[in-house]
Amino acid sequence: MILPFFGLVLTTVQYFDDHKIHFDPNSLYQDIAECVKQVHVTGEMYKSVLSNMEKYVHKNPGLSEYLQRNAGMTYMLGPDWRELFTHVVVQARKPDFFQGKTPFRLFNETTGNLHYEKVQELEPGKVYAGGNIGEFASKASLTGKGVLYFGDHIYTDLADPMLRLGWHTAAIVPELAREIRAQNTDEYRENVKAIFNPRFGSMFRTYHNMTFFSRRLMRLSDFYTSRLPNLLKYDVDHSFFPRRNELWSLLRRAQWAAGQQKIDPPRRRMELVDAIEIPRVGNVFLRQGPRREQRGSLILMGHHMIFAPQADSSNDPNNTANKEEFCILHRMIDRVVSEPRSRDPNSKGGILTLKCKNFMICVFEVLELDECMAAARTIETLSNLNGFSLDYPFFYRCPFTILDDGWRAFDVESEFARVSMNAPEMFRVSEVNKDFKVCASYPEKVIVPRGIGDDYLRISATFRDGGRFPVLAYFHRHTKSPIFRCSQPLIGPTNRRCKEDETILNALLSIARGIIIDTRSKVNAQSAKAKGGGAETQQCYSQWRYVTCGTPRIKDLHDSLAKMVDVSIDKSVSSDRWLSRLASSSWLSSIADYLNAAANVAQCVACEGTQEVPVVVHGGEGVDSTILVTSLAQMILDPDARTIRGFQSLIEREWICGGHPFSLRNAHSAFAEGTITGPYEAPVFLAFLDCVWQLTQQFQHSFEFTEGFLLDLFEHSYASEFGSFLGNNEMEKQKHQVRQHTVSLWSYVNNPEILKSYVNVLYEPNESVTWPSVAPQSIQVWERLFLRWQRDWTEVNAIREAAVQWRLKERQLASKALSLRRQLVELMKEAHLAKTLNDVRVAD
Repeated sequence: MILPFFGLVLTTVQYFDDHKIHFDPNSLYQDIAECVKQVHVTGEMYKSVLSNMEKYVHKNPGLSEYLQRNAGMTYMLGPDWRELFTHVVVQARKPDFFQGKTPFRLFNETTGNLHYEKVQELEPGKVYAGGNIGEFASKASLTGKGVLYFGDHIYTDLADPMLRLGWHTAAIVPELAREIRAQNTDEYRENVKAIFNPRFGSMFRTYHNMTFFSRRLMRLSDFYTSRLPNLLKYDVDHSFFPRRNELWSLLRRAQWAAGQQKIDPPRRRMELVDAIEIPRVGNVFLRQGPRREQRGSLILMGHHMIFAPQADSSNDPNNTANKEEFCILHRMIDRVVSEPRSRDPNSKGGILTLKCKNFMICVFEVLELDECMAAARTIETLSNLNGFSLDYPFFYRCPFTILDDGWRAFDVESEFARVSMNAPEMFRVSEVNKDFKVCASYPEKVIVPRGIGDDYLRISATFRDGGRFPVLAYFHRHTKSPIFRCSQPLIGPTNRRCKEDETILNALLSIARGIIIDTRSKVNAQSAKAKGGGAETQQCYSQWRYVTCGTPRIKDLHDSLAKMVDVSIDKSVSSDRWLSRLASSSWLSSIADYLNAAANVAQCVACEGTQEVPVVVHGGEGVDSTILVTSLAQMILDPDARTIRGFQSLIEREWICGGHPFSLRNAHSAFAEGTITGPYEAPVFLAFLDCVWQLTQQFQHSFEFTEGFLLDLFEHSYASEFGSFLGNNEMEKQKHQVRQHTVSLWSYVNNPEILKSYVNVLYEPNESVTWPSVAPQSIQVWERLFLRWQRDWTEVNAIREAAVQWRLKERQLASKALSLRRQLVELMKEAHLAKTLNDVRVAD
């Protein structure tokens, strides 16, 4: 009745406007509502319907003859319509039936009176009056997903059964077919554009997220149809798959309930909107965050939290940036803290603190403590979803044209082609890991030594932690020395050995001994042996020299970052105390350790003369410090890795395809630890980026990318709209079809409009090795990372921008000078030629 009622209101208003009749809107609305009520109570509407059934009741021609309340039901379905229904309820008085607690009464079909005895159970074939949805579901045993409810009310008929009883719902919307046809016409679209108010904004999307309103609309029903006979086009065993969860056919549900099929009932897939306790918190005060203090509203969506400032709420009216919304991905939030505004029990307000994985802290003052707590619970839930199938990359719709598909830009075949140019007979591409049967953390294709069969690789995988047998990481074309990476050998307390693994390593040797570099300390390597791991023994690997580097354990690295961030955000500490806490955090010493280990690897490859010296790098599992060290060694040795494109290739090849468990390691940052993922969390990739940043500071002209590129990679590795860093390995990406359903980060980076912002204007290609200095005075605090939210960077940015413009102008002038020189040379040639011709004429 909702739509017809408002249709009557609109028609009446239109009539009064057309005939210049002045009226009071409130009185008109009340009068129409009273009239509608009266025609229901007096029965006038029903009398009119009964007097002309053909006009008001439309028989459905799609019903079969078998599917043929008295007048209306008999007219539509025939005199035996009661046989089609188990229970019949009249005078339900919707929507009170769904919201109230009216008891059922037995209806006397002969006298038309009601029996007032309490109804104990609903008997088949009887007619009942009144009642309520809860009692009906209980007495008829109709709860759970085995019920499919058809309704035509806009909200109550559909939403209440679904939310309260767990029913599946189907909406019958007769106008649907006509609306779909209309929406697909150009005339309709043009008319909508003509009447649409451009100030409204989007009702259905904010940024790339669906709004709370649109999500609620999607939750009203599992599916929609214009008429019930449409379902006859489907087989009785057909299963529908709406977005919310898998809707089984009623037949299969009945079979399962009766025990005829030994199958598990379907699990309801969580909807992000289910976790939103409060979609909007108004009149909050931003006390601390990415901009100055101001008032506004918090809008909580499935993937984002948005702060929308109030008009003229900023203390800086000249700064237009303060008037714009800012949003934070829920996945970027590391820790949520909610507490009362004061210790006064009569105080109603609350403080909502969000500590983000990029070290930003946002503090909001909320007027109502209940709203503060509800918002905190919502954000806590949405920022700690299990798995990643509900993550934003699967919902993100790319707003730019993809010119270079990042998923196809880098692969093993192209890397092998590059290596084969300098060593055509040394390596081959193996598909031993097809379907990830040998190693879950390796890609399906790897580069291995030529001459080693796949059977040897499979056996070696059983001897290496996690099945990570030796694979090629880098080949130095000048010295013909390769860098291989793998995981620790599973020697254990019993001193196991694997001849196949020994054969693989010995196949790398030529005329010089090889070097095995263990990124762990000697103590950690020995302790690993007691747990089933260990290191290569001299007896079994006599042609190899074993060296340890002593890089930090991942747990120590996590603690180090937490201390580093803690001292970075503490504005009250004195200078002496700040330096003392900085040193005790051990973050800078960890960075120095990684750089030193990478430099040792690079030195073994590049400085052992011209002999082919193979280097094998491993730590424990081979997915953390091993990848970090081999990647850094490439940054030191390979000029191509210092370009934007080459750096992307290195990250894709070594980190993403190489099996670094991003979902585990980056589940939390510096402010929190996960209940399950806590022992596995560590900022290994961030440490790598910090090491690269140290190199860019020591060799500012040798890297094509800017500091901003490294910062963006840091943020995207923790929370992103792109799918590149989702999952722990390629097997998980393939299982969840990440490459098919998300956009690669490299597709965004390589867009020309974006790429230009990452280019270092000071870059000059440098073919030399960039040997890093690891002296204490050379290792700096990455201020843009750790002090990003504590300092005002306006002046620094202005200076950098001025330097960029100066450099660009210098290049323009240099180019112009070169062009003028060429013109001068051409003019001098012409003058010399003219003089020569003139001399010839004089001689003649």
